[in-house]
Amino acid sequence: MDTLASVPNSQSSFACLDFINSRWRDHRDGIGVYDRLPNPQWQNWFLERWRLRPEPGTGPLPLHDLVGARSALRALLESWASGQQPPAGEVAALDRILARSHVQRRLEASAGHLNLRDEPARRDWTWVLGELVASAAALAGAGPSARLKVCGNDLCSWLFWDESHNLSRRWCDAATCGNLVKVRNHRRRRRAQA
Repeated sequence: MDTLASVPNSQSSFACLDFINSRWRDHRDGIGVYDRLPNPQWQNWFLERWRLRPEPGTGPLPLHDLVGARSALRALLESWASGQQPPAGEVAALDRILARSHVQRRLEASAGHLNLRDEPARRDWTWVLGELVASAAALAGAGPSARLKVCGNDLCSWLFWDESHNLSRRWCDAATCGNLVKVRNHRRRRRAQA
């Protein structure tokens, strides 16, 4: 069941959301929990999609650190989205990740403009983790917290960024969870009428 095609397509504008959604509950029954993080196919997809591939020879995948960062990012973003103070422990843990990811600033001149860009001192897993935390900070700065939502399907655990004009999006994917919930509701109404 855990294939890239078995869950809603990612349409995220933020790497942190794809990363957080690498662990998900089965949107049909809510019972099965799947973790894509150890899956090499998913790792390749994710690292290529977000241009976060570490340089060769930087060590093996630090699965334990990635799982911890994913949990801290989910707790941080869910609390932010609900208007609560982010948990201090998660903020401190994510700040430690940022402190370890050494980034240099570079000044570039192009077409009469000066641009400042961040460049990793080394493209390793520490840098990848730092970029994921930075992605969460970018998400929080991209708009109101009401744009970050958990799928309206109670059995789904996906977080998504609602880019609709009136903040009306309810599902991680309308064709998957939206249809599933609509069919459930229709069946429930028919049983109640019978």
